[in-house]
Amino acid sequence: MLATNAGAWGFHGGDSAWGGRVGWQYPTATEMLDTAVRSGPAGGFHYGRHLSDWFAVGLEAELLNFRRGRGAIVAGQGAPQRMYGGTGALFATGRLNLVFDRPWTIYVKGGGGFHATRAKVVTLAGANNRSHRDFAVLAAGGAEVFTLKNVSLLFEARWESFNLADGKFGMNKAEFLSFQTGLSYWFGQH
Repeated sequence: MLATNAGAWGFHGGDSAWGGRVGWQYPTATEMLDTAVRSGPAGGFHYGRHLSDWFAVGLEAELLNFRRGRGAIVAGQGAPQRMYGGTGALFATGRLNLVFDRPWTIYVKGGGGFHATRAKVVTLAGANNRSHRDFAVLAAGGAEVFTLKNVSLLFEARWESFNLADGKFGMNKAEFLSFQTGLSYWFGQH
């Protein structure tokens, strides 16, 4: 049963929430990442504090796994490597709720932070393990609805960009789209 009384069940200034998300990520065509790797599981944990009913700040931890890209490596054609491994990231975020005074909202979110990427990189010259730590950027949009007074469900589409500018991976950045669903537990002034 979904909430109908927005005064009791809704997004209020002073409320905080923590929760988790799971889903699937897809590499983008940027720098031929979609050839070098294949999609894989994604997810993470989030904490947010609503400063008002329309704006929240938060912290998010994210994990993305990617599988080795398909196809042979051909010199001068397509991505010069195939990779498999994962990325962990930590973001500081800001969220803007687009619907007020309801037990549901549509929102947009953005943030920045840091990532650590580790992968086995296979090239024509051989294979070896590589890692890199650098800046990361997040942009997301989603919908969230209260199903109980202190519990909400969310669906979120996320775009994440990880800087790889040291050349270890044969590209300057890795970008992923992911679709995740999650659960949040609310506490505070509810």
